[in-house]
Amino acid sequence: MSSLRYSTPALNVLNRFYRVEFVVFVEGLDDKIFWEVFFKKADVGECFVKQLGGIDEMEKIMKRILDEDAQVIVACDCGHTPYLSNYPRHERIVTTFGHSIENTMYCFRTINRTISKLSRNTKDMSQTIQEWIAKFSETAKPMIIYDIANVVFEKSIQVFGENCCRFLTRGGSHDLSPQKIDIFLKSIRPHFEEKEVQECERMVEEDERDLRYLIKGHFLTHAVLNYIKNSVRRERQIKLNLPIESLFALTVDGCENCACDCFESAEVTNRIRVAASSLNPLC
Repeated sequence: MSSLRYSTPALNVLNRFYRVEFVVFVEGLDDKIFWEVFFKKADVGECFVKQLGGIDEMEKIMKRILDEDAQVIVACDCGHTPYLSNYPRHERIVTTFGHSIENTMYCFRTINRTISKLSRNTKDMSQTIQEWIAKFSETAKPMIIYDIANVVFEKSIQVFGENCCRFLTRGGSHDLSPQKIDIFLKSIRPHFEEKEVQECERMVEEDERDLRYLIKGHFLTHAVLNYIKNSVRRERQIKLNLPIESLFALTVDGCENCACDCFESAEVTNRIRVAASSLNPLC
């Protein structure tokens, strides 16, 4: 059923149709799988997570929540909304801790477990993975700043793109090339005023989250994929065939399988609990 057919009164009783306590709207299938893990982890009652298939449909549901107090929850990527002072906020619009679901999926603990499974090796590589993520993120920092400026000042310039392949040191590498990034940023710099870049640089410095949370999620995927393949090759001396679909399957439920109660997981589950507690049980 299209969201266009949902009146606010219909949204308010949609949980009865699905025979659950409440309904959660997400954008796509990947988001559905990811958010089901977190709503289960939050232990807020039985819910139905419904994918809408596009951001436009999501925004219509958000508007119903904001304007008409619709009794449903929306779960979505945070993007760069923390830097937008005029972006609408509501306790029943739950966002990821980082830019996208991938920023959570590619936690160093999840990457470590994935390498361990594929390499048939129980060796703990967490420290090395953390160091790689920190180096990758620091190299990407200038792009993060320009990507935020692109959103804040509405430049309509593609900064990160859909993947990082063109910025890797070579094919199959998991490291970014500072030289390639510098050449690219010089090509888009004329579209930005220096004060705009400086303002967004200040925003990044003041953000308490690690840099890895500020990178566009899809940009991370091929680097993580290559890191895992290169690590398995080093451990088992084999060339691993690991499609992106398999990477998703191996990482999407990482938080569900993690015994560590990290700040990120605690923050997202708390947002979910606040959202669930704000629902009117009489609707």
